[in-house]
Amino acid sequence: LFCSTDLIFSGNTPPAAGYHEASPPDPLSMIGKTFLQAEQVMAQLPAALILRKGLPMGASFSGRKGPLDYLSHRFRHNKPLTLFYDELRSALYLDDFITGLCLLWEKEATGLFHFGGPQRVSLYDIGQYLMQTRAYDPACLLRASRFEDHAGLPRIGNVALNSQRAYACMGFTPRAWP
Repeated sequence: LFCSTDLIFSGNTPPAAGYHEASPPDPLSMIGKTFLQAEQVMAQLPAALILRKGLPMGASFSGRKGPLDYLSHRFRHNKPLTLFYDELRSALYLDDFITGLCLLWEKEATGLFHFGGPQRVSLYDIGQYLMQTRAYDPACLLRASRFEDHAGLPRIGNVALNSQRAYACMGFTPRAWP
């Protein structure tokens, strides 16, 4: 079993229905390139299960690792943060991710599966959600396009996953986040 990531795609030319398992990877970042290399090694094993996950949403064990933890920490300390409305992910609840993983494992599934939530969510949407559900200063959330980022980091676009194959195999569709 290897859990990979949607970051193996750039999101620059996304398919309308989301990236499916046969979509050619084109990672922008070193993390995406590294995950892709690991996938290629794992794919050589006869009974490998490779699961490309969307963005898992939920509290992390340490309270510092997940996207909600990171954004909440920034906003709690009144640190402004620019989030991009055109970076889209297939966000899914962490417990739905674990349920899906267990279902695939129980079915002894092999091969490559995409597993993300059924709804596309931008990073900015996630920030807005936190602003609506907690008492943070709305001035801390700044909205921009990924093309306005001048930090020099490679920015993904729409890396939403088409997870229909996994849903059919599991007999389970995760809830839309939030």
